[in-house]
Amino acid sequence: MKKVGFLFLNTIAHAMHMATIAFQLATKSGYLVTLYVSTEELKDELEKLSTSFPDSQFSVEFLYPSRLQRLLRLGKNRHHPRVRYVIKNNLQTLLQQDTLVTTDKYNHMLGSRKTGYPLYIAADHGAGDRACGFEDRYKNYDYILISGKAKMDRMLEKNLVTPEKGRMIGYPKFDITFQSEPESFFNNDNPVVVYNPHCKYNETSWHRWGRKIIEYFIKDQRFNLIFAPHVLLFQKNKDVPLEYYRAKNIKIDLHSERLSDMSYTKPADIYLGDVSSQVYEFIGYKSRPCIFLNTHKRNWKNNENFRMWKMGDVVNDLSALETILMSALKNFNQYEPVQNILREETFSLTSEPAGERGARAIVEILESHQAYK
Repeated sequence: MKKVGFLFLNTIAHAMHMATIAFQLATKSGYLVTLYVSTEELKDELEKLSTSFPDSQFSVEFLYPSRLQRLLRLGKNRHHPRVRYVIKNNLQTLLQQDTLVTTDKYNHMLGSRKTGYPLYIAADHGAGDRACGFEDRYKNYDYILISGKAKMDRMLEKNLVTPEKGRMIGYPKFDITFQSEPESFFNNDNPVVVYNPHCKYNETSWHRWGRKIIEYFIKDQRFNLIFAPHVLLFQKNKDVPLEYYRAKNIKIDLHSERLSDMSYTKPADIYLGDVSSQVYEFIGYKSRPCIFLNTHKRNWKNNENFRMWKMGDVVNDLSALETILMSALKNFNQYEPVQNILREETFSLTSEPAGERGARAIVEILESHQAYK
């Protein structure tokens, strides 16, 4: 039996990018699949997602940080224990696997092996353009599962992968999120805008413009607004003003798993955001108008980290937001061809589900290495 461990040690947002690979691999004979988790919430979510894969046979194992770290964490508002402490406390358990699959750059683990095993495989999370997705730490992986041609080409150009090391599999998250119909959140037919600011302080639009944006929609109810920020944006900031919740044309979700499963990007008519890769999920589901907020006055043109901003109007001054919003649907035809091209470059979509392609890639990798223990 070949032992493959999947590390679900971050938020559900990460888990969505790897779950179907694990479930598909767990349907194959000769593979002992373990899902490593550090919270009950992730365990519950994974078990819920796995119901669509009734033939999947896997085990779930909890990994905990040390007792000292658990005591220090008491009272802290975190979604999960710090990954580095969890791995440090369980490193010897993890090193017993033939392969470890992760969605993040676990540099505190990479390099710990002494025998060439386990193989380290990155299941890339998100399909965005930000520089953090192309850091040198990816060179430490043996293989990387990649969503599409655009990311593959950029990783090849930066010598992060070779054609053998990079395996293009599509976007596993779509295997799950495309199965359900969009939900309606409002009792009117007004256009729905989803505002999806990122969490990184020096990149997000929230701290400088966010409250003014929500207050605009409170005053002007020609649009409905779904405020669906990155799941980590409000990890420390507890909430937004209560009056925001009272507006009938505004839906606010700061913490739930629906921030990660496309519940809010699928039904929206217009995407409003900054640098989140969820914009690609938005257009991956269906081409629609996008508006980008240049809060930090970036010189973004010809910058590969802002490739996504080619897909819609860019707001450089908040006073222009209303005009751009009012014309977004009418003027969309100028951006639709661009979105179609970028969608094809970003997602390698075939009739075979991405999770199955990822599982098949892992099988091929292990067979080529003959990692039998």
